[in-house]
Amino acid sequence: MTDDVGKLSGYESIGSGSIGVTHITLRPDQPQYSTERGRSVVDARRPSTRPTKGYGRWPVDTNVFNFLRSFLSECGRIVKFGAGLQNPVRKELTEKLQGICSRCESSYSFVLSGLRPVKEAYGDQPRLAHALRAFAANQEIRDRFKPERLCGEADYILDKLSNNLEPLKYAIPLGKIQSLKRGMTEFQDYDSAMRNSFDEFARSLDGVASDLANPQLKGDGLAERMLYIRSVVEGFEDDLSKTVRDVRDVKNKYLRE
Repeated sequence: MTDDVGKLSGYESIGSGSIGVTHITLRPDQPQYSTERGRSVVDARRPSTRPTKGYGRWPVDTNVFNFLRSFLSECGRIVKFGAGLQNPVRKELTEKLQGICSRCESSYSFVLSGLRPVKEAYGDQPRLAHALRAFAANQEIRDRFKPERLCGEADYILDKLSNNLEPLKYAIPLGKIQSLKRGMTEFQDYDSAMRNSFDEFARSLDGVASDLANPQLKGDGLAERMLYIRSVVEGFEDDLSKTVRDVRDVKNKYLRE
C-alpha cells in the first residue's frame, strides 16, 4: 500500500500513524483540504492559508491498540507461567482474560465487517462517499469499537497480579505489570481514549466523504484522493486485523484450560 501511495503527485511526505494508518502531507503548492465537520471544501484556485489536519490521522497520544495487545500478551503469559500465583487466583484471572479476548475478538470482527461496504465502493465516487459517511455515522460500530468493561477489568487484573506475586522472586513480571499500569495512567481514561480515537478517525472519513461530493474534484485529483482514502481505510483495517490475530494467539497460547 505504501508503494502505491508513493506514486501520488503533490505530496511531500508519507508516514504511518500510531496504529498503522498512513497519513500524507500536501506540498505547499497543492490545494488544501479541511477535515473539520461542515467545512470540508476543496479550494482548487489557491492554497488555503489555514493549516490542514490531514486525512485519517490517528491521534498520536492514544496508541490504544498497541497497549491492548501488550496488555493481553504480557498478562496472559504471567497468568500461565507465574509460579507464585495460587490456583484460585490463576483460575479467576484466566477467566477474566478469556472474557476480554472474546469481547475484543467479537467487537473488532464486527467493526471489520462494517468496512466491507467501503472497500466494495472503491472506484465509485458517489457510492464511496455514501459508504464512508455511513461507516462514520454508525453508532453500533462506535459502541463496539470499545469492548465492554475493558478499562475496569484491565485495572483489576493488573492490581491482582501486583498483589499476588512476591517482589523479590518475580521482579521481571512485576516490572512488566508496573509498565502496563503506567501505560494505562498515560491514557488517563483508557475507555475514553478508545472512543476519542474512533471519533477522530470517523470525523476524518466524514471529511473526505464531503470532498468526494465536490464537483471540482475530478481527473487526477479525484484519482489521487480515491487512492489516498484506500490507504487510510486499509491501514485501519490492517491494525484491527492484527489485533484480532493477536487476541486469538493469546487465547491459544496462554488461556487454554
